[in-house]
Amino acid sequence: MVILLVRVQLKPEKRREFVQSARSLAALEGSVFQSVDDENALLLVEYWASEREAEEYAASDAYRALRGSLSTLCERSELEWVRGDSASEALVLRSVDTNREA
Repeated sequence: MVILLVRVQLKPEKRREFVQSARSLAALEGSVFQSVDDENALLLVEYWASEREAEEYAASDAYRALRGSLSTLCERSELEWVRGDSASEALVLRSVDTNREA
């Protein structure tokens, strides 16, 4: 199993737009979680049964559009690709601080 964790701190005025984007651009299996302390701190969790399926999503227009929305709708964002069937077996494949990318 491959999991994509997207942690975001939204621009307050862009919250609704981000949630709509996440619904339309997310993978088939996914959830959005909100912090109990900050309605603009969200965690988007997407997962795939195989690395091949995750790689296909990572090469898709939907993923590129999701990445683009992070730069325009969020104050901060971070993506983390994780492989493993349980938390104890999880292996971080790639972690990206989107605020530091060129």
